[in-house]
Amino acid sequence: MLHLFKETKVDFIGVRKYFYVFSAVMIVLSCVMFVTRGVKFGVDFTGGSLVQVKFYGPRSTVQTEQVRAALDKLGAGNASIQKFGEANEFLIRTEKLGTYGGKKFSDTVLAVLRSDFKCDQASLAANPSGALCDSIVRRMESTVGPRMGKELQSKAIWAVLLGFALILVYVTVRFDFRFGTTGVLALFHDLIIVVGVLSAFGREISIPVIAALLTIVGYDINDTVVVSDRIREDVRKMRKERYSDVVNGAINKTLSRTVITSLTVFLISLCLLIFGAASIKDFALAMVVGVIFGTYSSIFIVAELVVEWEKAMPTHTRRI
Repeated sequence: MLHLFKETKVDFIGVRKYFYVFSAVMIVLSCVMFVTRGVKFGVDFTGGSLVQVKFYGPRSTVQTEQVRAALDKLGAGNASIQKFGEANEFLIRTEKLGTYGGKKFSDTVLAVLRSDFKCDQASLAANPSGALCDSIVRRMESTVGPRMGKELQSKAIWAVLLGFALILVYVTVRFDFRFGTTGVLALFHDLIIVVGVLSAFGREISIPVIAALLTIVGYDINDTVVVSDRIREDVRKMRKERYSDVVNGAINKTLSRTVITSLTVFLISLCLLIFGAASIKDFALAMVVGVIFGTYSSIFIVAELVVEWEKAMPTHTRRI
């Protein structure tokens, strides 16, 4: 078996209070983001139209304000416009539905943009015919009615809550109620921070992001099960050791496996975030942050909370 670390003896239990403080700070910052910046829901949940366009050609970098000025002609100047790097690629979200003036809204957007972004004078001199120097391409479009959006929002919330409930039942049956409860608390901890980061960057909660959150839930609980299983085995074998020492040893024994697994998922998610298409960047960002904090909580939070619980309400006749 591949080992990244060998025979580590880190005192995770001894420094647990520092990580409690760090987690509390991250949760408070996430809540501040919820209040100050809000949680933005995508077209999937609110209803409206989503158009993704990309500018090609010799024109210098297109600015968000230029795109907004063009959309003012449609009465859509208050649309949400998200630019991706220097790629001249924009995600335009508006509450307007699929048609505008008898035409598809995305077709109308393209027509207005192509009308506004014609050749500059230097390029026009090289193209006397007046043909467009810049090619504006529609890369994606989506339209969802408000009723369907509310229904999807409700189903997404229930999917996450049902996942938590089933995880609590599974871990309780497989191990005990304490591991199940602390595991679910860690999941809440991770998801609050992920959504807080998305809010801080102004990213939207869409169907792909919900898929990322559910993936993170499954990934995180898998790490929790691995650590919990090791603790259960060591508690039976090491009957004379202090409970906190047994837990600390179990975390150290599974540390290499946890970090290697996390690193592979993290690198793939990071590649998607850097090189992926604009439509999956929110998914990739959620995965990157989720893997980081999911790994963190499985090492520094879950088992430590079990030790705190055991200290307050002992179930073993050994010292803590």
